[in-house]
Amino acid sequence: MTALRQPGWRLKLLISSLLIGTASVPPGAVSGPLPEASELTQRLRARQHELGLRPLQGLPPPPPEWVRLGQSLFFDPILSGNKDVACATCHHPVLASTDGLRLSIGSGGSGLGAGRRLGSGRQFTARHSPDLFERARQEWRVFFWDGRLQKNKDERWQARSVQGVEIPLPAGGQFPADLPGAAIQSWLPPLARVEMRGQVHHTPAGLLNDRAWDGSENELASLADQDLMGLWRGLQRRVLAIPAYASAYRLAAEKQLSLSGVEKEASETSAFMRVTGQALSAFMQVAFAADDTAWDQFLSGADEALTPAQKRGALLFYGRAGCGHCHSGSLFSDQQFHNIGVMPYAAALLPGSQQDLGRFLLTRRLADRYAFRTPPLRNVALTGPYFHNGSVQNLREAIDWHRRPVKHLREFRWTAVPWPLRSITHPERVRTDRIVQTLDKKLAGSTALSEREIADLVAFMHALTDERAKELEKWLPASVPSGLPVPRP
Repeated sequence: MTALRQPGWRLKLLISSLLIGTASVPPGAVSGPLPEASELTQRLRARQHELGLRPLQGLPPPPPEWVRLGQSLFFDPILSGNKDVACATCHHPVLASTDGLRLSIGSGGSGLGAGRRLGSGRQFTARHSPDLFERARQEWRVFFWDGRLQKNKDERWQARSVQGVEIPLPAGGQFPADLPGAAIQSWLPPLARVEMRGQVHHTPAGLLNDRAWDGSENELASLADQDLMGLWRGLQRRVLAIPAYASAYRLAAEKQLSLSGVEKEASETSAFMRVTGQALSAFMQVAFAADDTAWDQFLSGADEALTPAQKRGALLFYGRAGCGHCHSGSLFSDQQFHNIGVMPYAAALLPGSQQDLGRFLLTRRLADRYAFRTPPLRNVALTGPYFHNGSVQNLREAIDWHRRPVKHLREFRWTAVPWPLRSITHPERVRTDRIVQTLDKKLAGSTALSEREIADLVAFMHALTDERAKELEKWLPASVPSGLPVPRP
């Protein structure tokens, strides 16, 4: 754990330094004597009732057959073209379901967390790897930073590539109500070349597929970029050729069909995808639960669950600071898209665009330029760096960027971008004035906050931590059915 990252120690030091001594107070910020603890509690209870804030409720436990299969698949590189990347590579339990990197390193890379390195001729993923806490809930209708997987008003799921090209889903995107979005989301990363699938190379002798980790040919690399069903047919052959998986899939499929009451699907590959997605979602639900935070305990009636600083931070969050406008609901996300003025330094990673234009690449609406989905905040103190490109390293910086985005854009130092990320930046292509044009109106007026108030907001962010997230190493299996190496520290 120490060699990868030590979550939180910088924030603890920062909070301590902010609470000691006299901090500067900008115009409009609140200073002076702190409210009494009883007054804070009364004010926060009133705000809770006014906004209808409720604790996040736990979900019914999924069948253990699903969880066991999902755990094996989550850690098994068999789902990647080169058999060298597992879901856990970029969403590792030891790293709070992330990888701790600004931009992730997928197929062809080596190592884990801060020690992971690009392979020869490889590139970073387009965006920062998000955490997985509470992502298995039915409430989620939008996935990925740009929303390229989403549930439309007609209740059909639609999937698209980063460039906005539609990816046909089985059953036309119409799935049973008991299939969570996280199950469908799990089908897409294996299709992405940089993330999991691997590359096909143009040579004088013709096209040449990547070689897999075990020396075999990557038979998935030559498939068309949007051929989701072809990819999963190949994965189906791979996975079910392993006796332990064949048996586990039979058990999981029987349990799935008996619980959902749906008829057997006509397509065997579609059925395989459903069982795979359901199993991965079940594992995520159990392993990455985050419904027992100090904030949930307070909302359930425990007045002393929050410290005075956390209560002051909550009042700011749902009050003058305005954080709760977008980080709303029990999941702390409105699942909408906002331009908060983040510097698009990963410009070269998206073909056809000089900059990462975010949601615009899918909708082609000018209002969506530089807009990204609001990230949820449960366990946020453990899951840095922050924003869609991991450009901010701690919570204090993230809060300050929200209240002064134009200032931070104009003062951005490209030399602060670490190598090798600096090699893919194109500062000459970035027009900060165009970023400001579509800046979210909620950020148009800078919110004056004192250093003490920022520290209180950071303290509230820590109240969104479920202590179980610090003990996730128990989910690492000793081995996986394929016999491939398990990603581990």
